[in-house]
Amino acid sequence: MKKSIFLSVVLLAVTAAGVVSCKKDMANNTTLKDDAATTTMTKKTTRVKTSTPCGVATTVALIAGQNYTAGTVSVSNDATNLYVTYTTTGGWTLKEMHLYAGDCALIPTNGPGNPVPGRFPYAYNVPNNSALTTYTFTIPLTAVGNCFCVAAHAVVSGPAGTQTAWGAGTRFVQQGNWGTYFSACKQSCITCVAPANVLFGGEAGWPGGATSVVIGGYTYTQSQVATVYYSPDNDSKNALILIATLKVSAGPISLPAAIQTDATTVEAWLASLAQQDGTAQYTAPTNVKAAIDELYAWEAAHTCAP
Repeated sequence: MKKSIFLSVVLLAVTAAGVVSCKKDMANNTTLKDDAATTTMTKKTTRVKTSTPCGVATTVALIAGQNYTAGTVSVSNDATNLYVTYTTTGGWTLKEMHLYAGDCALIPTNGPGNPVPGRFPYAYNVPNNSALTTYTFTIPLTAVGNCFCVAAHAVVSGPAGTQTAWGAGTRFVQQGNWGTYFSACKQSCITCVAPANVLFGGEAGWPGGATSVVIGGYTYTQSQVATVYYSPDNDSKNALILIATLKVSAGPISLPAAIQTDATTVEAWLASLAQQDGTAQYTAPTNVKAAIDELYAWEAAHTCAP
């Protein structure tokens, strides 16, 4: 794919993603298992999702026992609801889930700063003998701000036995308890994308005064994306610019299911790499290459009117 592929999209000014993060540095002195067992959740949610999500979902790995990739956690929204979907792969199944989505500073923690999954506002216990591999929490969009933190805890069963799992991200504490959280932003439901040369070529600030965007779990400033934009063409550079265009240019756009799948595939691959700085060049596997090509073709066909 040539660099010129990114010049075919037209600018529409809307709000882009900012990143909120919260960090806690206190020492660990309790276990997640004990915390999760002492409190029952009080809010009910549905796992029925009927409309097409807007923009690009934020997807991170679901890490079990600190060492195993058991699946993914994906955050998306339509005009009404936020959807947080747990999906397991590789023989892993879901046993229970506890979820927090909202203000980073309000994530339930104990005195030392460890997360307390049993106090998270959304939860689901899988019936015995059920081999559940996917579950979606549906949360009113009004319950979260423009950008927010997600702490996605689970108990999973699979090749390495029964394990605690977390949506990959930033650790709450640096030693001991390894629970993690990640950032996501609401996606706006509009219909076109903007040109990469304007967004990332230094010609203008980002719409709405945004200064950063989260891609593959990494936070990129406008100057960092511009550095990648001007680097030599390669699969990882093209993938990053395509996803950044979706997330920054138009709020971003509402994608058909197949293109949403392509975007999720591309961003999940970016999440598996180091944060890009324009120096490393990565070659995508065949399925990701195909997703990059399909995503580019869709963006090129859905330009904003001048």
